[in-house]
Amino acid sequence: MSADRLELSSCTVWLSTRRVERDGATHRLSAREAALLRYLAERTERVVGREELLREVWRYRRGAVTRAVDHAVARLRRKIERDPASPVHVLSEYGEGYRLVLGGPPSHTLVGRAEELQQCLAALHRQVRVVTVVGPGGAGKTTLARAVTAHLARTGRSVWEVAGPFDDDDAWVAALRRAGELPARSDPLRALAQQHRPVVFVDDPGPGAQVAQLVAQTSEVCVLVASRRVLGVLGEHLIRLEGLHASAARALFLERAEAVSPGVGARTHADTLDALVARLDGLPLALELCAARCSLFEPAQLVARLDDPMALLEHPSRGLRATFAVSWNVLEEADRRALMWLSSFEGAFEVAWAEALLGTGGLASLQILRDHSLLSRAVAGRMCLLDTVRAFVRQQARRCGDWSEAVAAHARLMSRLADEAPTQELMAVVSRVADLAVLAAVGPVLLQRLVEEGRQGAAVDLARRLADVVHPEPEAQARLWIVAARVLERVGEVETATRLLTWCMEHASPPRSLRALGRLAWLVALGGDPARARAMAADGLQLARRRAQTAEEAQLISLLAVLCSDVDEARGLAEQAVAALRTGPDRDALALALGDLGVLWSQQGRADRALVLFEEALTLRRSLGHPVAEAGALVRVGSALEALDRFEPAEEMLREGLARLRPLAVIDVEATAVSNLGLLLCATSRRREGRRLLVEGLELYRSAGNRIMGGVGEGNVGVWHLEEERPDAERALPHLEEAVQILATTQVVTGLSWFRAFLGQALVRLGRLDEGLAALREAEAEVREAQAPVSLAHVWTQRARVQVLRGDLADAAQWMERARHTLSTHRASPLWWRRLHGLERELGVMASGS
Repeated sequence: MSADRLELSSCTVWLSTRRVERDGATHRLSAREAALLRYLAERTERVVGREELLREVWRYRRGAVTRAVDHAVARLRRKIERDPASPVHVLSEYGEGYRLVLGGPPSHTLVGRAEELQQCLAALHRQVRVVTVVGPGGAGKTTLARAVTAHLARTGRSVWEVAGPFDDDDAWVAALRRAGELPARSDPLRALAQQHRPVVFVDDPGPGAQVAQLVAQTSEVCVLVASRRVLGVLGEHLIRLEGLHASAARALFLERAEAVSPGVGARTHADTLDALVARLDGLPLALELCAARCSLFEPAQLVARLDDPMALLEHPSRGLRATFAVSWNVLEEADRRALMWLSSFEGAFEVAWAEALLGTGGLASLQILRDHSLLSRAVAGRMCLLDTVRAFVRQQARRCGDWSEAVAAHARLMSRLADEAPTQELMAVVSRVADLAVLAAVGPVLLQRLVEEGRQGAAVDLARRLADVVHPEPEAQARLWIVAARVLERVGEVETATRLLTWCMEHASPPRSLRALGRLAWLVALGGDPARARAMAADGLQLARRRAQTAEEAQLISLLAVLCSDVDEARGLAEQAVAALRTGPDRDALALALGDLGVLWSQQGRADRALVLFEEALTLRRSLGHPVAEAGALVRVGSALEALDRFEPAEEMLREGLARLRPLAVIDVEATAVSNLGLLLCATSRRREGRRLLVEGLELYRSAGNRIMGGVGEGNVGVWHLEEERPDAERALPHLEEAVQILATTQVVTGLSWFRAFLGQALVRLGRLDEGLAALREAEAEVREAQAPVSLAHVWTQRARVQVLRGDLADAAQWMERARHTLSTHRASPLWWRRLHGLERELGVMASGS
């Protein structure tokens, strides 16, 4: 306290002019009120009785009976207390009188600044000439500095407080005279020289030229400065203030909130409080302004409103916008532009990124912004903007029309970084930043690389993280989510993948929305609604043709081929897609289409044609360097070789593909490799190991959530039970029934008819001839509709089995002959002939036994 000024929690009182400044407004004290306050302030160590006050302040005679003191205290409280009903400064002592408490809970309580307080005191004790408390607006610089000066005054050091900024040297000298209570025309430097180790506290000095002069013109004076910017004075010692630590921020907020809304702390969840103080960057001013709103809102409602902190924390005299505007207004135009561009970063960023974004002069602007406390230092040497500062700067950018330019520049920078940086560096970037633009640009590139390099676990972890990222730009969001959905789909997280793709289909630009539609249609088919999936793909195809999206058109044609129930039509579509993609640049899409076409030829019994297509796809996959896709192509080539009875190279291919897939954890592709190898081992009389692999493949399909392939896995196990040396129809039946049920809901006709025919065989073996025959007739109708003659031959062989069991050998022979003729006409692969010959031998045994 100076002789003239009292600093209270709610206000500042100037006794000589009887002026009270509170919340930006000025109130006047009466002469009696000012005298009463001065008398109490000079005796803060004790209680002053009413009689003493009447005698010394009112000049009444001893024994006067009056309530004048009580009425004056009531008036005084209305002017200086925040809540006159609950005073914290002019306190009543029952039966004794009144006392004045100068400390109390000040409006900018020094909470959480003990370390900085000790740093300031230690520096001034060492006679450091200039100690600057520097930080963003609202960080509590002045509060800390006044706590320092109060401590120094108690130790006997002389403290002068000077409030800036100063327009010229005359204003500076006049301010020094007022601080030292000196007469006009006196020399303040000479008066300072006569003080005991004097400290001049300068609040907001402006550029700091006068501080430099004071240091140069004196030898003993120390200067304590509270400033938003570094002064650059020789020998300046900086104490940087950032936001309060979380615990201190919570304490300050609750203290202020309880004053306007008692009990708010008990009503507020800890997570809500943590979110609130984090969004406010722990800035004391922001916390106090927000706490004042607790008279209108609960803290959870305040958190929801912090998307626009400038509006929520507005105040007539000391709102957050006005506080930051002071720093903004002193910047040069180039530095304002740099700050607007830097606000496009959501989280911490490398200095090198900022230099690349800002271009020539960027490093100088970074230093200036740091010196003005508009940039903060984050962990590991990176920089960041406080959330509140970023919100203010973005408002300024939108107001002057520079925001879209900043976002575009940021997007270009992030794309370049993603293309140029090695995988490990990108992994480090996405693991430590929350910047949406960084994740939008780097995430898809990194995700694709992880998939191509076979690092499936890391890819899945990143995809899950990207699935929770919401980006304000729809195109960036779609780029992010389409790649993430493909990875999540592969590991069975279909629900999340569907959510992401649905959003992309509805909000992205035509090329990406069509890609999302294609993936979504496939997921719909997997979920058991192929009719809707085909309709979606057909609608997308028409849209792609209208918009001349050639690559997307070819991929949708290929998808329709996979979903088509007519085998000939499906093959025609697949060949059309392959032809279109051969002329385009997308080698990955071409390899995928070649594989789809090969599968269709394989289903028609033409493993020779399928093998050619699979080998071409394998060559492409190897040239692209995609380990997962290459391993999948190896498995397909091995399966085609097996169908051609080329068992040794087939097993070599399948084992190589499986060995590559095991460490990659690509569940659905690994399941296919395991199952196909199991089928090959069963065909080459290694039935025990083959059965183990078929069961493992089924479990993998189930864990991957692939509905269609899960049905195939069930069917494979069922067929194995039927083709054992001692067929076990009872154990085969539930697997085959499950396979038929799954594939019937997905309408995968060729696989459905295949397993339905084996289901008929199992029923026949169990003596349920009529049910078996009904299943076979249904399978026959399905393959006729699908125009799949080789699959029809398979059904006919099972019909022959039924006739043998019925004792009608002549009819059985006719069915076998029809099957043989069909396989011959359509040049079926050796696999089908092998199955036919095996059944002929079995039927021969059955016929001889009957």
